[in-house]
Amino acid sequence: MRCLGLGFLVLALSLVVVPTTLRAQDQEVDRLRDEALAEYAEGRWLEARALFERVYAQRPSGEVLFLMGVSSYELREYLAAVSYYRRALVETSRALSTARRTTAQENLDRTLRFVGVITLRISPSDAEVRITGVSATTRDGDRVEVEAGNYRVVATAAGHRDDEVAITIRAGETREVGISLRPITTPEVVAQPDPAPLPARTTTANPVVPRADSTTSLPAEEQPSQSSGLGASLTAVGAVLVAGGIGSSMWWRNRNGALADCGECLNESEIRGQRNAAVGVTVGTLLAGATLVVIGAVTLVSRPSLDGQEAALELRLLGPSLVLNGSF
Repeated sequence: MRCLGLGFLVLALSLVVVPTTLRAQDQEVDRLRDEALAEYAEGRWLEARALFERVYAQRPSGEVLFLMGVSSYELREYLAAVSYYRRALVETSRALSTARRTTAQENLDRTLRFVGVITLRISPSDAEVRITGVSATTRDGDRVEVEAGNYRVVATAAGHRDDEVAITIRAGETREVGISLRPITTPEVVAQPDPAPLPARTTTANPVVPRADSTTSLPAEEQPSQSSGLGASLTAVGAVLVAGGIGSSMWWRNRNGALADCGECLNESEIRGQRNAAVGVTVGTLLAGATLVVIGAVTLVSRPSLDGQEAALELRLLGPSLVLNGSF
């Protein structure tokens, strides 16, 4: 009996407390609705929508969604307005009246004129697509509603290179975006043939390396001849003298011409003396040069004497004479 009495007490309290709680919640929702309608009437759309959202969370209805759609439209947030109108049309809890449904559809059609649509054509079809400003990930074939503005469409897929397209959407415009991702190819590795084995190297246990003997000398015929330097010098000096003799011959010819043209000129004796000097210099240098060239050539082709004596040459100028002494 005591337990039965306790059960009746609990039931009685619940019949009193539960309705009281529900009544208090309804009163709170009514208060929020009244505040929202006041803000709505004053055109404070942002505040009205925030209050309507709190009302809808506790008492869902198509009418509240409709009013949130109107507030969003007035805020120029057309995508949000489209979403609220569509939800209002399908809301089953406290659904819209027939007249209100007609108004909601008309408002939706008018709002869609300010919204653009992006139609995606992506390859491969399983690629993920992200559009700036759109939180949801889209795929090939999706129709994405966006507000007018500039957007970047980025497509990614495993085994393919990412790609993106920049587009501009105008109000009421529908644009198709096509992206074909390129597969990532790895370079083909060509197998190289194995190199031919190197021939085996034979080694000696203790290789004998010949030691250089500091006393070893070259054979006599391989030793450099000291006479070669002298022969080259004689030949070079002789060539210079021959060249000088040729030059002095031109002076000789010039003085001969001057003497022939002179006749009985006052400086005939001077010109004649110059001619004679030119003759002497020309003959002397040519003879000396030719002699030196011959001696130098002989020295180059001959070998030094076996007794160790070296060739010697002495060239002296004695007055008008050129004296050449030498031993070979």
